[in-house]
Amino acid sequence: MARYSVNFKEAVVRKMLLPGGKGVQATAEETGVSAPTLYGWIRKLRRTVEMGEDRTGPNERSLSEKLELLMESANLGPDALGEWLRGRGVHEEHLKLWRTEVREALESGGSATRRDLAQSRGEIKALEKEVRRKDKALAELTAIVVLKKKLETLLGEEKEP
Repeated sequence: MARYSVNFKEAVVRKMLLPGGKGVQATAEETGVSAPTLYGWIRKLRRTVEMGEDRTGPNERSLSEKLELLMESANLGPDALGEWLRGRGVHEEHLKLWRTEVREALESGGSATRRDLAQSRGEIKALEKEVRRKDKALAELTAIVVLKKKLETLLGEEKEP
């Protein structure tokens, strides 16, 4: 019988592996899980957490996901909120940052999003232009190689008679 859920284990390992994350001893004191157990979790779950097989990282969520999570957490009491946060691998600080992010997005009317979209479109156009240029250069080089082989074949045949 497993004492801790897989989600809890992954959240704890993710928390320790974050840049500037707490060490094993501090996490052991905070969670009440022994240090050897935490080392075992890291050994077993490091690849899963680092490869991002379950995309639950707080910074990897879309704005709509963040808004949904904020709405879910709004009606929870302090004890329930703590359990909810642990279950999703989120910190209370993330909720504060997300509130600010959502508020800014609503106040700006999506102008930042539009600006990012316009910038991305410009980058895409430039990349497509570069791809077209390289395709033309490749086609030209291919034509030169084919013509060179034909010339060598013709000159080679003319020398024999």
